[in-house]
Amino acid sequence: MVVNIFLVVILVTILLISRETQKMMRGSNEKLTDLKRELERLQKALEDKNLLTGSIAHEIKNPLSAILF
Repeated sequence: MVVNIFLVVILVTILLISRETQKMMRGSNEKLTDLKRELERLQKALEDKNLLTGSIAHEIKNPLSAILF
């Protein structure tokens, strides 16, 4: 009888730990998803910045080369 109660207590403890672990994992997955979206947004912004600065550098260089050469 004592062994059965002990086993029930262990089983309930395992189930509670499992439930808490699942909640923590869900929260972690949501955070990872948010971080991934933010990373993609920042990568796109960096790409846009690089295209813009490349275009500006090209536009500045061309008139100067006509004057200098």
